[in-house]
Amino acid sequence: MPRGSFVLVAMSSLLQGTGGATPPKNCCDGANTLNQKANTTPIRRDVCNCLKPAASRFGVKPDKSKQLPQLCNITLSVPFDPNIDCNTVQ
Repeated sequence: MPRGSFVLVAMSSLLQGTGGATPPKNCCDGANTLNQKANTTPIRRDVCNCLKPAASRFGVKPDKSKQLPQLCNITLSVPFDPNIDCNTVQ
């Protein structure tokens, strides 16, 4: 399973809307680590192309995924959005 999928597993209940309102620490840590590694446009697009189908498989709700940066107090270079066009990621 690619690293991005592990990040989704850590935050699956939050992103599916079945968990609490606060993400677990390992969720935010994973998102932050993945974000730091995605330091070029090609890598960010690769991450996006990995996360997008995984988000669909895990049943990620776009409204929940858009809350993640604020809840984890981070700025994401790759949005956790199952509806994103990965070619637009810079």
